[in-house]
Amino acid sequence: MKQAYIWTREHSPDRLRRLDAAAYAWENLFFEPKDRGHYLPIQYAPKPHSGWSAFEKFKAMLDGNELEVHLQVITARAWFVRELYLRACALTRERCPDLDARHFLDGERLGERRIVFHSERHALSRHHLWTALWWLVKEDTINITETWFREPCTAWGRPLSIITEDRGFDNTKDPAHTRYVVVLDVEKVDDSIKARVVASIREHGAPDVSAKPISFDFDEFRDDFIELSEPELVFLNWAEARRSLSESDKALLKAAGKADFAAIRQALAEGASPNVTNGEDPVLGLVIQGWQNHLGACDAKDEDLPYYGIAKPERRIPLDEMLDVLKLLLEAGAHPDCFDPGGVPAITTAALAQEAKIAELLLDHGADPSVSPYWDDGLGMCPAAWDYAVTDGFSLNEAGAREVYYAMVRRRSSTMFEQTTEDQDRIDAELPDAQRSWRRREESESKPPLGLLPESQAKIDSEENAALAFVKAWNRLDPEEFLDLLAPDARYASQWVFEELAGAAIANYLRGKMNTIRKNGTDNPDSRVRVEIGRTIEGDRPCAIMTQGDHQALVLFEIRNGKITRYDVCIPDYPWFYSRRRQSRLMTPCWH
Repeated sequence: MKQAYIWTREHSPDRLRRLDAAAYAWENLFFEPKDRGHYLPIQYAPKPHSGWSAFEKFKAMLDGNELEVHLQVITARAWFVRELYLRACALTRERCPDLDARHFLDGERLGERRIVFHSERHALSRHHLWTALWWLVKEDTINITETWFREPCTAWGRPLSIITEDRGFDNTKDPAHTRYVVVLDVEKVDDSIKARVVASIREHGAPDVSAKPISFDFDEFRDDFIELSEPELVFLNWAEARRSLSESDKALLKAAGKADFAAIRQALAEGASPNVTNGEDPVLGLVIQGWQNHLGACDAKDEDLPYYGIAKPERRIPLDEMLDVLKLLLEAGAHPDCFDPGGVPAITTAALAQEAKIAELLLDHGADPSVSPYWDDGLGMCPAAWDYAVTDGFSLNEAGAREVYYAMVRRRSSTMFEQTTEDQDRIDAELPDAQRSWRRREESESKPPLGLLPESQAKIDSEENAALAFVKAWNRLDPEEFLDLLAPDARYASQWVFEELAGAAIANYLRGKMNTIRKNGTDNPDSRVRVEIGRTIEGDRPCAIMTQGDHQALVLFEIRNGKITRYDVCIPDYPWFYSRRRQSRLMTPCWH
């Protein structure tokens, strides 16, 4: 079989993150689609989490109407670089008018695309562009001031300039929403700066800005520019680099997403490529997702069917029938490791689906679970397929994911650090679940650790009041009143904490965590935690919503005899939350 071109093996984790930073800058600083049209070899890629831009959403009375305001605040330094880069690009195009002329062709490996520039001026453009950047600053021809503007946007706050045809979920102007962009001469955009701007817009309809000229020295931001190789330019512009789809390819993608197995066979018979993708995930993964969606619709209440986007199925498709279709695709040449830059290989989707037989089929056809999607956390991090199988299987006690893990460890080397652990897992893989060594460890560790929380007279009467107490504790960074509401042997579990805590261990953890945030919050706004009241969609239960940096989670509480006996922190699936758990039936949307 022809080898797959795997992005994360061709580029280092650091380079992938710099490419991601460049794409983020195109969308959030230049207000252009991030995945097309950016072929100059010198790119602006500010370091992630450097605080150059921040977002806020709030309601305000504007022009006599209550509108949803989407606010973006940008530092003057980043805006200065924007103006500088656009001016330098214009000078370079004047000097090299044909530098962007190009076409793409298939590489030697499956899924590889190469770029061919039609002129040697493209090679020279890096020198012209860098000289233009330096010269414009040196000659002091770029000056800016603090500024702001307001523009129409979508319901998600996206500017209309970045909307493309393939962004079907968010491509329409919404008159109930408006977008403000504010440029301020600050080192970083923190919560206090955002709050000041929000208050000004609510009161005056416009932020307070200064007309004082602002300029920067080239050395202040020169390290935020990177020089891209031609394969990296393909990665950055993948929406254009991806080969055009035939009508049979489009039919195959549509059929895979709907688990329409007859249509899949028909599309293959008409010449569809079994390695076509939807811009992210391969057909193999889409079939698994479509089947999972089908199962969800089979089990859903009628009022929940709109979430799945399909009518109630007339029959339930069995696993064996789905496996037959995957075998058909594999025999037709589908490569189990092939996927696009923004997606995941099929083995990761199988782990999320928690179906061991699917994982076994893919592994037996050569799937490599050590392949990491580009958004994995880099060096030293567990590849996504292993990560989901371990986390869901053992931390969340999901039997399906656990069997996927054992299916993988029977056939491949595992991610376990010690060989003895892998050897034991391979023995466990052949045993019934109740007899496996992890079960014995679980039983020995199930007793609460020594040390209970002290008895308190404080009482709690509802989950809603428990959530409110939790919110107050975190927003004040004072856990004591919340700890008084816990039962002496209360339990706490979180996907961010390695093992479950009980009794006094909860108090030690909360006090230490809040003390750390109290110390670091002044210097690092991204370390701060914001906690709000919410309700779950399923069951309408009160919950607390935690936000720290780019991470969000919800907290659920259990009450008995006037005390909180347990609370759990979990990471939900939600459209703006960037998580590949979107295919796990466990992690369905669960909060407003």
